[in-house]
Amino acid sequence: MTLSEHVTLLAALAALVSMGCNSSSAASADDDAAAAPANVARFIGESWTGTETITGNCPGSTPGTTYEPVSLTFLATGTGLSVTTTTTANCVFDLSLSGDTATLSGGPVKCGGGGPDGGTVAATYSKYTLTTSDGQNLTGTFTIAVTSGGATCTSMGTITATR
Repeated sequence: MTLSEHVTLLAALAALVSMGCNSSSAASADDDAAAAPANVARFIGESWTGTETITGNCPGSTPGTTYEPVSLTFLATGTGLSVTTTTTANCVFDLSLSGDTATLSGGPVKCGGGGPDGGTVAATYSKYTLTTSDGQNLTGTFTIAVTSGGATCTSMGTITATR
């Protein structure tokens, strides 16, 4: 598989991962924001929209970069000290909060979906970190390994979003 095909698969997976982040909770995001500690309240509430930049590195190919629109919605969970996002690609990210930073907790996240060629794409996120100091501007980084067609590509990504 060429780098272009891997970057296309990464972009398709990124689109799946970033779509529809929500929860089945009966409480609204506004209710969560009102009851949450200040650092949690900075993340939850209105959705975040922005751009996800992914640089893929596949063996034997030159790295390629894609830019995808991203939409994120966070909900407080448990005692309000973690944030969970779920996606249509069956990814669930549990994030531990420390100050202004939410970091992936509980080890790597494995998920997947269908690729643009009809095959299967399996993704493993080993790092996922998001930061907001003002509740209006969000930045993040992630590391992901994507396997498709027997080949594995490792990618680094950044997220920039506002609300």
